[in-house]
Amino acid sequence: MGIGDQSPFKLSDSISSMISDSCTPLIETDIYPQSVEGKTVLVVEVFPGKHRPYYLANKTKEDTSYVRVNGTSRPADSVTLKELELEGSNLAYDSLQEIGTDYDESKALELCRVVKKLLYQIAKQKMRN
Repeated sequence: MGIGDQSPFKLSDSISSMISDSCTPLIETDIYPQSVEGKTVLVVEVFPGKHRPYYLANKTKEDTSYVRVNGTSRPADSVTLKELELEGSNLAYDSLQEIGTDYDESKALELCRVVKKLLYQIAKQKMRN
C-alpha cells in the first residue's frame, strides 16, 4: 500500500510520538523509509528492551503486558511478568535470596562439602566402569 503522499519524516515522527506517549518505560525504536515494489513504506524496528516489561502508560502492566508465543501475542501471566522484571534488572531467580531467610555460612560450607564429596564419588564410580 505504501504511505502515499505523506512525508515519511513527519509520519515517522508521529509514530515515534505515539509509541513514546502510549508505552512505558520508553521503548527503543528505529523508524526509516524503505522502497518496496516501487512504494515507500516505513519500517518500524523495535529493539529488545533493557527495562522489561513494557506496557500501556494509562493502564497497569498486569493488564497490558503481552509476550510472543509461537507467532501470536498472548497476555503475560504473573510468573512471566516477574521473569521479565528480573531480566530487565539483569537478575536471575537463582541469584535471589529467599525472603525471610538469613544466610548461614556454616550451612553453605557444609552443602559445598557434601556436593564435593558426591561429585568425587560419582567420578570414582565412572572410573571403575
